[in-house]
Amino acid sequence: MHPYRLEMTSRPFPREDEDDANLASRWRRRVSIYLGKELTRIRSPPRLGEEGEEGEGGPILVNLASEEYSSCIDANLLPRNAIFLNVVFLHAGRVISVHAKRARGCMARYLAEVGARTLRDVCDFDREGYRCVAFADGNMWKEDAGKKCDSDAKIMRVIFDRDVAKWDAKRSASDSKKQNASKKTKKL
Repeated sequence: MHPYRLEMTSRPFPREDEDDANLASRWRRRVSIYLGKELTRIRSPPRLGEEGEEGEGGPILVNLASEEYSSCIDANLLPRNAIFLNVVFLHAGRVISVHAKRARGCMARYLAEVGARTLRDVCDFDREGYRCVAFADGNMWKEDAGKKCDSDAKIMRVIFDRDVAKWDAKRSASDSKKQNASKKTKKL
């Protein structure tokens, strides 16, 4: 079987320096600098602060990549006041990769369609039964405690979950309508 995709953890470059052993670490600086330059070109509106009040404007990089691919971004190289927003998709409280992959694609389309520019726009995502989950303090987003950034950029996290029972009922109803429509077409 031949590999069909580029794995960021692969080690195609034998190096003495272990920090540059895999593709993610080898490209991290170049990719991060490029994204930083692109983010500085974006004129951002005032964005909502953590407590909901308007804060300083700054670009938001919504991370919809898998952990493997997002590992090639160094938030320390992003512009001042930028937000690197990690989005987590849960299915009944658990990450299920096939559902998360589909949800990331749905969110990318949603953000493009609505012209999202703020954290609130991201949190308004509601496709395929997903809803933004509030943290214990009531905020919809917060600093990602597991990830630190030495620069003035912030690493934030937002979580979306969907109620499996509601989602399955909605899908069953949709599937029934499709089957009924297909039966009617066959009768004609």
